[in-house]
Amino acid sequence: MHQILDSLIIRIIILSLIVILFITCCVIKFCCPKKNLKNIQNNTIQLTEIINLPA
Repeated sequence: MHQILDSLIIRIIILSLIVILFITCCVIKFCCPKKNLKNIQNNTIQLTEIINLPA
């Protein structure tokens, strides 16, 4: 049970970091051209795949 809780906390932290990065990107629009948005989405998908791997 403790291990499940730990992994859940780690996922929440990483997800909130991704959200913060995304919001920062939206605020500073010139740092995030539309061409780069697809790369960011791919990186996010890769990150979630890594997170979902069993420890």
